[in-house]
Parts: sequence; C-alpha cells; structure tokens
Amino acid sequence: MEFIFDYKVSYNNLFIIGRSITVICGGASVWATYALTQQVYRVKFISYLACFFLAFNILHIQLSKFYATDIILTLFFTLALLSIVKILKSTKKSNYVTTGVFIGVSFALKISALVLFIPLILVLIKKSFQAGFW
Repeated sequence: MEFIFDYKVSYNNLFIIGRSITVICGGASVWATYALTQQVYRVKFISYLACFFLAFNILHIQLSKFYATDIILTLFFTLALLSIVKILKSTKKSNYVTTGVFIGVSFALKISALVLFIPLILVLIKKSFQAGFW
C-alpha cells in the first residue's frame, strides 16, 4: 500500500482509505439514484432532479467526507431498491440473487436496512398473485 498512497503503512493513515471508499460510494449512490428513478419513472428530468437533490444534500456531502457507514448504506439500499423494481418488471433469477446480496450487505452495515424487507415482501406477494399461487 505504501507505493499507492506514498504514506507509511500503518493504522494512522487508514482514514484516507476509508474516506476514499466513502467518497466513491457517495458518487455511486448518485448514479444508483439516477438508475432507480429511470426504472420507476422513465423520465430523464425526474432522474436528473433526484440526482441533483441527492448530490447537493448537505448531509450527504458532509457524511461523504468522513468514513461513515451511512453513505455506503445509502448506496446498497438504493441498489437493493433498484433490484426489487427489476424483480417487479422481469422474472430473471439474477434479479433475486442481486436483491439478496444488496439487502444482505445493507443489513450487515446497519440494522435499519431491515425495512427493505417490506417492499421485497410486497413485490413477492404481487408476483405470486400474478403467477396464480393464491
């Protein structure tokens, strides 16, 4: 790692790696918000507006500067919602797998991601009614 960051490798400089990860996840969460709103609304103006509000949100900017798990949770939470919407629109098994992975990572970051099971259960109930299981 010393050749990458030009710092002495120790725990003292670990915050630089953590902040870099958080900044990357903060930018990726803006992209994930765009992808989610495109899947739901299919109107570019609404997608750009949602990205604008997230990108200039003071709390999002502030937490992106520090190594906080909230920004990483925001990314995986949004990706999980995107996967749930994709389950609603298609029957590919890969959407179920990615939803499980994203919900699992979100739940591993914070227990508040438990709320993701509500839209997942609602989508699964709707899919089972469409398939004729009920």
